Amino acid sequence: MNIFIDTNIYLDFFDFSNEDLEELRKIDVLIKSRKIQLLVTDQVISEFRRNRDSKIANTIIEFRKKDFPPFPQLIKGYDEYSDLISGKKDYEKAKNQLLSRIEEDMRARNLVADQVIEQIFSSAELIATTSLAFSNARVRRDVGNPPGKRTDPLGDEINWELLLARVRDSPFVNEYLDSNYNLHLISYDQDWESGFRDQTAHQFLRDEWTSKVGGEMFLYKRISSFLQEHFPQILLASELEKQLLINDLAGSGTFAQTHGTIRTLSKIDSFDVNDANDLIDAYINNSQVNWIIADDDVCDFLIGLLENHVNEIDEEKREALLTFIETETSDRHWKDRRAQLLTLLKTDGAL
Repeated sequence: MNIFIDTNIYLDFFDFSNEDLEELRKIDVLIKSRKIQLLVTDQVISEFRRNRDSKIANTIIEFRKKDFPPFPQLIKGYDEYSDLISGKKDYEKAKNQLLSRIEEDMRARNLVADQVIEQIFSSAELIATTSLAFSNARVRRDVGNPPGKRTDPLGDEINWELLLARVRDSPFVNEYLDSNYNLHLISYDQDWESGFRDQTAHQFLRDEWTSKVGGEMFLYKRISSFLQEHFPQILLASELEKQLLINDLAGSGTFAQTHGTIRTLSKIDSFDVNDANDLIDAYINNSQVNWIIADDDVCDFLIGLLENHVNEIDEEKREALLTFIETETSDRHWKDRRAQLLTLLKTDGAL
């Protein structure tokens, strides 16, 4: 699933935007789990870094203007008025302290948005500008084809030419959601949008993508809109990461993958009842998990899971797991752990 996020979307995380940084964190998790491929051009990175400081400076200027609201005369005779005066002083103090910290982190490029965006850039696939893409971009602007404006420096035109070439010549091969040749572009720049302003991609660009690449092009104004359409179940990035790991364990195709997934799952602090049942399913149904149940890491993870959730596991799953463990034989190192598992499964409230 090929994703491209325009520069204006990244810069919005330094402004008065309704978009939350959690949306970008979700994108990062999806990249790392290979559910999507985020394509980032060096043009976008350059535009972002060129405009970051001025975007932050303008935001700070606007924030400084947002004073505590003035008090009308009619409230000054009430006892609560003194509380408001005190609140105003506290507000001004906290605001000044906050601005001081923001300006310090801004210069150090250590704002939370900086950290998340740089992580996104490092996780994404970087596409370098080629002389051919630059030449094609100039022709595109000269003849008046979208995207971009003839009065602006080359930018969108370069990005588009790079995307056309990259996806056509080397599509991201995966089994998820849609054609490997489709493009999901996230931007609120009207240069990408249909002339009807109906939040669909420009028809010229859609036709060009289909004719040159073979897939379809889709436009979204916000990252949250893209996620809502394709990953509606996601609430938090951490929850998404956890669910994807559980899915990876359930679908593990090798012992090595099982060990790697267990290692990462072991770093997660907590699982809910649905997570626990899904994990037990993996132990019951996936031979690449249960055939190595005696291995230290695989068994220890299961013991910890049962210690916290044994009374929440569905009865049918507990019975199936119990039956499997009772019939499983292995070396002497497994014997003590096997006894521990059986004790847990036969505790009060369980079988």
